[in-house]
Amino acid sequence: MEEIHHEITNKKLSILLSDGFKLFGKNYKNLLLTWLVFTLFYNLLNVFLLTDIKYLYSNNAINRIVYLVIYYIITGLLGLIGLIRVCSVSNYLFKDYKAVNVNFKEEFKKGINYRLKYPIFIDIIFFILFGVIFDLIQDYIHETLIQSGISVIFAVLILFYIFLIPLSFISLILSSIYIFVRYTYNIKDIERPIYEARTLTKGFFWKIVGTLIINFIILLIAVNLFMFIFQFIMITFFPDDIFMLIIDPYEQERNYGLILLNNLIFDIPTILLGPLGACLITPLFAHQYLKRENKNLKKII
Repeated sequence: MEEIHHEITNKKLSILLSDGFKLFGKNYKNLLLTWLVFTLFYNLLNVFLLTDIKYLYSNNAINRIVYLVIYYIITGLLGLIGLIRVCSVSNYLFKDYKAVNVNFKEEFKKGINYRLKYPIFIDIIFFILFGVIFDLIQDYIHETLIQSGISVIFAVLILFYIFLIPLSFISLILSSIYIFVRYTYNIKDIERPIYEARTLTKGFFWKIVGTLIINFIILLIAVNLFMFIFQFIMITFFPDDIFMLIIDPYEQERNYGLILLNNLIFDIPTILLGPLGACLITPLFAHQYLKRENKNLKKII
């Protein structure tokens, strides 16, 4: 076991990434089932909680402030489902990567505990900063540009290059700094999971950012490839009205079944490849955590 831990701490980034892909393939069955269940649960809540609110707002039945308050509260709560989904498998992946004999179901249950408050706290802060404030500022700037007489296309370009790209980069940086909290919260010996998560990224930060970018590119390619194949099949083999019904079900008055079908169809790439991100990050966390543990052990000796 100690030899394996020592080997992990000496691995280069390319080897760690390779290990991440292997971890993904090795545990794909369990991870796929987890992502499928959580995604289905998320979409069910999303459809039945948000559809009516969007419908009422589009028909001027509620004012903008009420709509935004309800929308952001529900969206924030739904976002926690995605966080819990990752946290529920993080400890299993970490132990499995260390070659510890673990049971997926047992580790899944252990992952859902009161210490989830730490990653949830970070997630809420990020949601307020980049989900609420970011979104409101974006809408305000877009409306201001349009009202100033600038063309829609030019306004979108200004918004994208001057506002969206820098803020997205800031979001990526902050997410990378605290990404290890998804692991540290579940290690009992760690009393301050958020602080430890930040500490473990030191000297390894840009490698984490690079790994997240690689994962994003893979997922982006998969989504675009899926959309191309899906649209080709729908246009070739199905009537236009069926195609439009699935693509844009919101035009139908609160057709929950079609909206749910739409959400699930376009979530297929995320379901299939979503776990890859957790698998790629796990070897990086193991590298940093075990490296620190070895240093602490040497100090004691």
